[in-house]
Amino acid sequence: MRARVSAGDDGELRVRTAQDFEGRIGPATLLWHRHNGQSGDMCSLHVAGTAIGSGTEWEFHPERIPGSSAADDGANDDWIADARARTERYLKRRGITPAPIDWAELAVLVPA
Repeated sequence: MRARVSAGDDGELRVRTAQDFEGRIGPATLLWHRHNGQSGDMCSLHVAGTAIGSGTEWEFHPERIPGSSAADDGANDDWIADARARTERYLKRRGITPAPIDWAELAVLVPA
């Protein structure tokens, strides 16, 4: 569901949906993305956390960015390898050639 997200108090996010959302209180994810209509030019961010609210007014407490890890225990590498394999299978089944990715351009978006 499309929503407007703004900063709330104490690090939480205020999520306002255009129409009533019949979601459940508890674990949730937010996905932001922007693009110019071409899949190769899309930028996205996925955040996991907890949602509290009802109707069109929700509060989201971000907890982690899936796939990121403070510790280098190899779990991140496994997650990336699995995601790549699933993506390759998806594209192959549909006869889609993946768009080139400018990794240097994406790297500047990652906070130091």
